[in-house]
Amino acid sequence: MPQASSELQNAMFGYYGSHTDEEGPIKFLEASGFTLRRDWTWFKPGVYNERGMTKQEKDSVLFLIEEWDFGGMIWDKVVDDGS
Repeated sequence: MPQASSELQNAMFGYYGSHTDEEGPIKFLEASGFTLRRDWTWFKPGVYNERGMTKQEKDSVLFLIEEWDFGGMIWDKVVDDGS
C-alpha cells in the first residue's frame, strides 16, 4: 500500500484528526466544490493549475494520491464534455 510522507500525514491530522483516513479529505474537497470523477481524479471548475487551490486543497489531493492511490487532479482547461 502506498504511503504519504509523515509531513503530509501530520498535515491531515491537523486538518481532519487522522493521519491516514480518507474520509476527511474527501468530504472537504467535495464541500469545496471538487468532484471525484470515475477515473479517480479530482476536478473543480475554474481551477486551471495548482495556484488556483488553497494549501489545504493541494495537501488533501496529494494525500489521497500518495496514501490511497487516487488518480490526481484534472485542470479545468483539460476537461471536455466527454469526461
